[in-house]
Amino acid sequence: MKEVSPDQLYRLFNRSKRNTENVIKAAPIGICITNPTGHFEMVNPAYCDFYGYRQEELLGLHFTLVVPDVYRARLSALHDDFMQGNETFELRQEWDVVTKNGELRTIIAEAARIEGEDGQSRKVTFIIDITSANSWKCA
Repeated sequence: MKEVSPDQLYRLFNRSKRNTENVIKAAPIGICITNPTGHFEMVNPAYCDFYGYRQEELLGLHFTLVVPDVYRARLSALHDDFMQGNETFELRQEWDVVTKNGELRTIIAEAARIEGEDGQSRKVTFIIDITSANSWKCA
């Protein structure tokens, strides 16, 4: 096995990190990371485009900003339960959300728990817009 120098290892690590960041930025689905208290730590461009916010408008705010008032307490409690539980993946669910301009939309959301650099859990949420799919439902 070929020995890898510290310099080569550093370059490989940085390349891997850049590739991961580029994948997240280029992803066609919305991705966000929330901290243990539910505040945004990362949002990708697709997430921002979907909700109509700029990244700097969301970072540091609680994720329930994009949730209709009637569901905020429930979703906040679900977030807290997930962060404290043993499950590493949250079941895929359909939710109504609200964009910056007040438009009500429907998403499919799925989440995973990851460990942050500080050793605390984070929640990574993946969203897909199904608003138009719901308009095809038969009455």
